[in-house]
Amino acid sequence: MTKLGRPDADSGVGESYVNHGQVGAMGRGAVASNNSFQQLTVDATKSAELAAELERLQKALPREAAGEDVEAIVLAKVEGRHGRWDKALGFLLARGKNILEVAEKEGLKLLVTYLHAKAGLPPG
Repeated sequence: MTKLGRPDADSGVGESYVNHGQVGAMGRGAVASNNSFQQLTVDATKSAELAAELERLQKALPREAAGEDVEAIVLAKVEGRHGRWDKALGFLLARGKNILEVAEKEGLKLLVTYLHAKAGLPPG
């Protein structure tokens, strides 16, 4: 979430802008150009299947897995429950290739497909 505030010289009232997603520019006089946004939409019918694959992914992580990997999966599960799969997949990709490798090894085809799409990789 982005929140900006700036006092208004004429009225003494501050401006406030709240953003809950991607934004190129925000606020009075803001300008943006040559931006490229990538957002992934997960079909609602696939949401339960993706959630189940996240559970399997968490169980498949080696016991010695980094705490950050486990945390990324937990955060992804929370975001997924709220239908924010683009953000959920972002948490997983931020951890690097380890999570993707485990998902591929475990045969989590739907999760791997969406991770590849989010990362801009060719279909796995």
